[in-house]
Amino acid sequence: MISDLVRDVDRALTRGGIDGIPRIIQGVLLLLRQVAPSIDPNQTILFDDILGRLASRASSKDLLSIADCLCDIGFYPHMISEQLAANQNIEIAGRVLEQSNSLQEQFLLQTVQSQTQEHLRAIAARAIVSEVISLALIERGEDPVHLRLARNAGAILSSAALASLVLRAKESNDLISALARRSDLPQFQFVRLLSIAPEGMRSELLSLQPQQSVEKGITPSFVIAACDDHTNRDDSDQAIWDVEQLAAAGNLNEQTICQFTVEGKKQHLIAALTRYADLPVPLVQGALADQRGEGIILIARAVGLSWSTTRLLLSASRQSGRLSRDEADFAVAIFERIKPSTATVFLDLQRKKMTLSR
Repeated sequence: MISDLVRDVDRALTRGGIDGIPRIIQGVLLLLRQVAPSIDPNQTILFDDILGRLASRASSKDLLSIADCLCDIGFYPHMISEQLAANQNIEIAGRVLEQSNSLQEQFLLQTVQSQTQEHLRAIAARAIVSEVISLALIERGEDPVHLRLARNAGAILSSAALASLVLRAKESNDLISALARRSDLPQFQFVRLLSIAPEGMRSELLSLQPQQSVEKGITPSFVIAACDDHTNRDDSDQAIWDVEQLAAAGNLNEQTICQFTVEGKKQHLIAALTRYADLPVPLVQGALADQRGEGIILIARAVGLSWSTTRLLLSASRQSGRLSRDEADFAVAIFERIKPSTATVFLDLQRKKMTLSR
């Protein structure tokens, strides 16, 4: 039966016309539906070749029939899948882009970089979207693409990708809601979402993970305070983005914290310590504003910063920009006396204390 089909295809294509193509395509698809449950690798290659050759002469209507058939039976030979997915007609390409498991990452990346927003939306809904593809979708995609990606639990989002989506969420309540529901969203980014969300949304977002929010010290009043503390939102947004880029590249470290301190980049320093220590923004801000320096020392000990970096942070927190000798001696004594485990426990208590006091 299959050999007869191959012969018919060869005859039709040799004649060069398209008169018999629709009839042959329907015959191929009918046979494919019958043999799909038990098809073997050799037959898969054969059908891939037949359908590919027919597709080069097929009308849009017939291409749509091929795409619908493949998606209905979950059968995605490599070459015909790419032919259909590359079609500019989203009705032909859409389901294949979304469902085919034979499309390679390089092909998907090229599609993201060259095709329409509708094609990008289809890719954003795939069962698995890699980190590379997700970043490309965020960079080139528009709001509907971002929303579909954020709602897709199978989309693998790096810290840089999540930070980029959070920045874009300022203009979209739907995107705020979708991101807040993601299990991979870091706590500090959840706080960020709460701070940019309309007041009427905050209780709803907090209810998504009420126990975790209480344990982290995240309450509506906590969020209001966070909003009040961020007087320069644009600078803060840029700082968060820069820090997330560093974290994604594996370059957020003690040296980076020192660099931000020396350069006087306060918003970057706050973002870096918040990300590095996994602490609420107001807690970091309070530590940097405390002239006694105890908060800075506790954070430094909890995350393993050296004394030289800690001294740099303490000096930057002073109005004079430096520590006196007596202040330095007092601070190093505290630094050496506090164990990292003690500092970690204390910071956890501070989170809960913030909850009770608000």
